Amino acid sequence: MSAFKHKRDRGSLFKNDKKDIETHPDFKGSADIGGEEYYVSMWISAEDSKTEFSLGFTKKQDKPYKAESDAKRDIRQSEPASVQAEIDDDSEIPF
Repeated sequence: MSAFKHKRDRGSLFKNDKKDIETHPDFKGSADIGGEEYYVSMWISAEDSKTEFSLGFTKKQDKPYKAESDAKRDIRQSEPASVQAEIDDDSEIPF
């Protein structure tokens, strides 16, 4: 089965059943905007008997896949250069 592809300049939103905290979006989905694929998030707020819809867009290629975030990162990348030099030093261990 192939993945659903939106027509150009169209998108869809679905209720976010995994909303655990107030800052998570109420609805999530995707859209094709100008030929680029985007994730879409929507929050609903009601004040003074008016309903407000706020939207957020994130390019699909710009958002990193969660499994690749910290799990595959080399710990030495976050160390300062001086510490890296000590790690890479192949001299004898003093003890």
